[in-house]
Amino acid sequence: MKAVIFLIAAIIGVASSRLVSPVIEKAVLSDIAQKDDNCFHCEEEGEEAEKAPWYESGVFYQIYPRSFKDSDGDGNGDLKGIKEKLSHLKELGVNGVWLSPVFKSPQADGGYDISSYVEIDPMYGTMEDMEALILEAKRLNIKLILDYVPNQKCPPNNWVSVFAGPAWTWNEKRGQFYLHQFDEKQPDLNYRNPAVLKAMKDVLRFWIEKGIDGFRVDAINHVFEDKELRDEVTWEAEGDPTNWNEIYHNYTVDSEENYAVVYDWRDYLDYYTTVNQIDPKLMMTEAYTREFDMTFRWFGDKDAGRHGAQVAFNFVFIADLNANSKNTDYDEKIKEWIGAVPEGSQANWVLGNHDQPRLATRYEKNEEVLAWDDTKNAGFSTGEKTWLPVHPDYAKVNLKAQKEAEASTFKLYQNLIKLRKLPVFKNGDYKMKAFEDTNAIGLLRHIGLDEVYAIALNLGDDETEVDLLSIEPAVKDSGYNKATLIVATNNYAMPEQNGELVPHGTVDADKFKLGGHQAVVMKLYSAGNGITVSFALLFAVILRAFF
Repeated sequence: MKAVIFLIAAIIGVASSRLVSPVIEKAVLSDIAQKDDNCFHCEEEGEEAEKAPWYESGVFYQIYPRSFKDSDGDGNGDLKGIKEKLSHLKELGVNGVWLSPVFKSPQADGGYDISSYVEIDPMYGTMEDMEALILEAKRLNIKLILDYVPNQKCPPNNWVSVFAGPAWTWNEKRGQFYLHQFDEKQPDLNYRNPAVLKAMKDVLRFWIEKGIDGFRVDAINHVFEDKELRDEVTWEAEGDPTNWNEIYHNYTVDSEENYAVVYDWRDYLDYYTTVNQIDPKLMMTEAYTREFDMTFRWFGDKDAGRHGAQVAFNFVFIADLNANSKNTDYDEKIKEWIGAVPEGSQANWVLGNHDQPRLATRYEKNEEVLAWDDTKNAGFSTGEKTWLPVHPDYAKVNLKAQKEAEASTFKLYQNLIKLRKLPVFKNGDYKMKAFEDTNAIGLLRHIGLDEVYAIALNLGDDETEVDLLSIEPAVKDSGYNKATLIVATNNYAMPEQNGELVPHGTVDADKFKLGGHQAVVMKLYSAGNGITVSFALLFAVILRAFF
């Protein structure tokens, strides 16, 4: 089902969509079907030089290094393993890789408890291995983004840790309590200390000089806390004051000062890259905020002339939509975000991350190492033990099998990424519709009426008939009435007429039958004059196992 949500994000466009982490990709491998997709007209983008920044139409892949590929047989993924398999991401069509922390760490919180921002943890390799990975990424024209974790580093009021328990821990050596909004082994840094601000800018410069293309700023809305250390109250009078989720965090989250430090970092990155005549660096912010306005402020302060992050993570697909969401819910949330995002800001659609259960089944966190092939330990490691289990059916369910199959989830994603590279998906207008009396959604992407694309999804169990042309009446008035299949998901049967398979799945665009949880990509044309127009229709399936 993960593929379907990616379809939505890809075709909405004007979006930098993180694809999948290694753990989540493994989940896709466990859902291989006999016939997953067909692609007849997935043309590559031409040689036209791109004027817009690469990330504006980027597809990001998050690598959780420990689960991706083990090169030395110790059961843990490492930098050499990533370098070895980076060509897989190039083949898939990914152009941006977000690397979860590989810095020196006691590993109390999966590497987010950092003891040195400028050293590589021995579990992952050496600085030389990191430099080799950076060079390989540049050779493949893949941008490499590092996790930048500014809030805390490895080692009184009623504040509570996000990870439960008190946010204050006594230190015998200093004879004082110290604050940790997360784990007790992750003391918060004091950003009101100028030395801390300088040190963290030095970290940015260190990695820029190594050739890194940008940074994903972790938990940025937790950096500053109330100077007076005032108590926080629960949302409800009877709320549990020891439960972080039941507390109104007006003194420990979303401080005004958090935005200012991001603007300063952006100024620093822009200044450094300009002075040294190197490519601009990307900054992305991760902050689970209460309101859209709080998220949008990470982009910058237009009135004050300040620039912030180029990409402020949008968690709508994680926080506001789930297995019970209807077509009207998707229609409302997507329109709400696009309608509210500040002009000139980068829209984006985050589909999942290491903090969430896998996208395919948000109720079940089946974490395993990535299954590369049918050899020992699914090709992940030659060792006797792996840090996470190997999928029990890896001999059949693996990436190599998907690449060799006539149709597979891998090839479906690959074809969708190709479509996403077309100008209409990068820069075209869009119009969306929730079809009445159904659980289906329609969405058009188009540049004028010469090139029009659409997405439609049936979230229900039963077959439904929809009028695709009703999404935009001007399309119907222009004479378009037929559609030809481009891509189909595994549960879509090719249309037949008089018992014969219709070439490329030609259908009536105004009377299109969409089965339960089905998806296809179509190209519209006029049957009256036989002129093919660049009008494609993408249908996405929302499987019942989505969450």
